[in-house]
Amino acid sequence: MPTVRFKGEYSHITFTSPDLKIFRPKINKAYFATAKIEEVITTSTTETVQETYVVANGDTLSKIATKKSTTVDAIIESDDKLTEANKDKLKVGQKITLPNTVATTETNKKITFEKVNEGTLNSELYLVVETEGFQGYSLYFNIKQGKEKGIEEKDALVTFKDEKGNYGTKGEVKVGALCEKHYMNVDDYAETAIYKLQIDHNDKTKKEAWQKALEGKDKKIPLYLLVEGHTVPGQEEININYHGDSEGGEIRGEAIKNLWLDSDGNWFELKNKKVDIKYLFSSNAKNVSTKSKDLIKKAGRNSKNYSISITSTIRSARKQAEIMYDQTVSNGVKAQKSLYGGNGDQIIDVYVDQLAKKKTKEQIIVKMEEKINELGPSKVSNHCGDSDIINVFDISSRRLDNPKDFLAELEKLKTDGKIKKIINETDRNCYHIEITQ
Repeated sequence: MPTVRFKGEYSHITFTSPDLKIFRPKINKAYFATAKIEEVITTSTTETVQETYVVANGDTLSKIATKKSTTVDAIIESDDKLTEANKDKLKVGQKITLPNTVATTETNKKITFEKVNEGTLNSELYLVVETEGFQGYSLYFNIKQGKEKGIEEKDALVTFKDEKGNYGTKGEVKVGALCEKHYMNVDDYAETAIYKLQIDHNDKTKKEAWQKALEGKDKKIPLYLLVEGHTVPGQEEININYHGDSEGGEIRGEAIKNLWLDSDGNWFELKNKKVDIKYLFSSNAKNVSTKSKDLIKKAGRNSKNYSISITSTIRSARKQAEIMYDQTVSNGVKAQKSLYGGNGDQIIDVYVDQLAKKKTKEQIIVKMEEKINELGPSKVSNHCGDSDIINVFDISSRRLDNPKDFLAELEKLKTDGKIKKIINETDRNCYHIEITQ
């Protein structure tokens, strides 16, 4: 303990004071996370005044339990005259002692956060900052480009969108603000700042440049965080102890470690969200080139369709005849002829001729198949052609999350000369696509 000794005539006097403890609030960790929200059912009991129930005509112990919001077992336990043996032998006028505790159940929400080391544009993320002794204070933060030029120049600010839809490069978050939300475990985060965001840009041209920077197999772009509390108005004099990964500023001449995630092995890595292509029914992945897949994936990413189902690729003459038969039955001869050239029209004419002769479906399809082979399958439909020359396939519109947006992206690619033909086959809920190789 420190001792003070006075000078001069009072030198014989000393004063010993208790140890002084200087506490500095700490900012310990900063990272990105995802949230898990689950429902938790809790049961509680409350005591009530003991009640005596008089059995009426038609009463059973089960009915009484329901009426009084309790259980048969609880009633038997509270009334020493009732047993499992006599519980079904109630008499009118019999007095039953009811339980004086009432059980109630309540459903609450619990939230937890799990640190993540990578994410995608527009994906839901949470900034999590763990502190000590800083509850009720605010923090400023920035997301920055790490290591080298990526979606921005090295160390430049990265734009994000908050949960209200506002865009910016600087965020402010209050430590312990989650305690103002309705979660059963908010006290777990009393010393934690939590901010919901998406890495996104409100400028279309800029966002397209970001997406282009992310193109490429396994492409990942490193980002890091700057978090500080001493630059917030009214908090300039707080002597904060930063425990970041590296130095990014100073307080009154003292360097501070207010940067997080800015080193190899710690970066938060931004990547393109994976677009998954599925091959259904008679479709074959071998008939869709890498070029075609890349174009379809681009349309999927830009329209937020991350699962794309190809339902048809190269067809046999028989399969082409079956499809043309079904389409003609559904849409009529005139509508179907508008989709095909002269050779296709000849196949439909076979359908009309055979139908007039009252032939069965199978007989008509056989004749249509014969005509397709006579003319040459690839001359009737590109679906029957050589996939090394032109890729032809159908994509299910019904299985897309945003079919209209996907079609709009396909049309852009067609305008750019990257797709040869697009047909919106609404009767079959698919987009027919042709891409020259």
